[in-house]
Parts: sequence; C-alpha cells; structure tokens
Amino acid sequence: MSLSPTDVVEGISLSLTCRGDGNPAPFYSWYRNNQTMLQGQGGVYQFPSVRSEDSGTYHCKAENKYGPVNSTSVHINVEYSPRLPSVSVDPPGEVAVGSSVNLRCSSVANPAATYTWYKEDMTSPAADGHVFTIVDIRREHAGNYYCQARNSRGHIDSIPHLIVVSSSATAAVVGSITFLLLIALFLSAFIIFRRKMASRRTSETKERPGDGTKSSGQNSGGQLETPSTAAVGNSTDQDDIHYASVQFSKKQEDPVYSNFMPAKPKTHQNEEDVEVEYSMVMIKNTPCLRRPGGSEDSCALYSTVNKL
Repeated sequence: MSLSPTDVVEGISLSLTCRGDGNPAPFYSWYRNNQTMLQGQGGVYQFPSVRSEDSGTYHCKAENKYGPVNSTSVHINVEYSPRLPSVSVDPPGEVAVGSSVNLRCSSVANPAATYTWYKEDMTSPAADGHVFTIVDIRREHAGNYYCQARNSRGHIDSIPHLIVVSSSATAAVVGSITFLLLIALFLSAFIIFRRKMASRRTSETKERPGDGTKSSGQNSGGQLETPSTAAVGNSTDQDDIHYASVQFSKKQEDPVYSNFMPAKPKTHQNEEDVEVEYSMVMIKNTPCLRRPGGSEDSCALYSTVNKL
C-alpha cells in the first residue's frame, strides 16, 4: 500500500491513492493526524484545491472480513506565499527629534518569509530584517514606511505606516500645557471644596439651637448694656422698657401744678392697633377761708383730670 505525492503548492489539485490486495476487496478508511476523514470503497482521496490547512500527516486503512491493515504515514506539506504583513511601531504616535523608534513586520508564510523595509519615494531599501530600528531621529526621517515579505512562492507589501517627527521644543510646549491644565484642575477642585466646607459650617451654625439668641443684658461683644442702649441696639427689647415724663411747675407760692404722663410699653403690633392713653392731673390749692365764730380754716382742693 502506498501514498503519493507529498510536496504540494497551495491551490493545486491533489489526489491521495491507497492500494491494497485482498479477497474479498478491502474497505478503505482515511485519516489525518489520526482523525477519521472519509470511509468508502474507493482507495483515492481527492483535494480539488489544496489549502494551507490541509497540511498534516495522512494514512489509510484497508479492511475486509479477514482483518485490517494500515498504510505507512505520509506528511503533506502545503507551501504558500506570504500573507499580508502587519506593522507595529514602538513607541506609537509622534517621535521626538533625537529619540529612536522600532518598526516590526510579521507575516504568515510557508516557507518562512524574509523582510525588507522601504521608504516611499525611495528606490533603494531602507533596511532588511524583521525589525527596523531608527536611532537619533531627525526631521528627514519623517515619512511613510512599509515592509515587503518574500519567500520562494511569492511576495507582498504591507500597508504604509506614517512616521511623524516632532521637535523637542514642540514636545516641551505640549508638556507645559499639560502641566498647567493639571494645576488649573487642581485649583478648581480645591476652591469648590473650600466653598462646600464653608457652606456646610454655615448650615450647621444656623441649625444649632440657641445660636441666634442673645442675653437681654449683653451685646455681641459680651458687654453689659444699659436700658437705653439696649433699646436702641435691639428693637425687640423695647417691650421691657417704660418711659415716663413728669413735669412740675410753680407759678406762685401756694398753687402747685403737676403734669404726669405715663406711656404704655410698646408691643410688636402695628402702631395703628395700639391704644395709647394720656392723662393730665392738675392739682390746685386755694386760700383757706376763715369761718365765722373763729373755727378753723377750711381749704378746698380742686383737681382736674383730662383723659384723651
């Protein structure tokens, strides 16, 4: 029993043939990497178009009622040209003048691919190998770079990758702007925090019982107040203070006039609703009259009260 061929190229048509003698005619089974693929009477396994995933180790088994027999194994190697290469850059983004950058190219191929680096608008290669390192970057290094993967079955170019070179001054400006923005954000957060703390303290002070009430005999500085200053400084204390006016006049030796005007304490009601009473008392002594018969003198006392 034999298998043929063993070396193939992707895309071609391939047939595996298994032959064995037996009576009655044997029944054939096919295996790839020891996994059952196909069973049938025929001894031929057909690949209309070989693909890369068809690579592996194959064998067949012939069996009739008298027993099975296995063929020798054969390794099928499917060769193909490189797939589209991928490019990675380290570090990514803009590259500062004077620094270095590494470009890596990779592709799947059989046989393994070799790599060549090119810069667009230049005919000669920039470098060979899987990794292309540019040291001491200068402005003339800016541009599009691509790699080419090649093997005995073909070659293919990667998608161009742009290298942007920035001056050190630009990088310093960007760094300074970033630093200033961070400082501004920190200051804004600090100011907001202080305002919230001040607002919280104010709320706690207002909610604390007895904070807004002062003793009747003290002002905010802890000094004693006289009734007059207390009345002037705090209108609510006027309810506890009474004012009175007393006037005496003496127009002659005996008659005495007096005017006494008390005032009622003010309340928190409107002045129109408060009823205020004024009274005037006038006391007058008249000369004593002597009665006939030598009796004691009698004096008359007159008083006048006016009420408004």
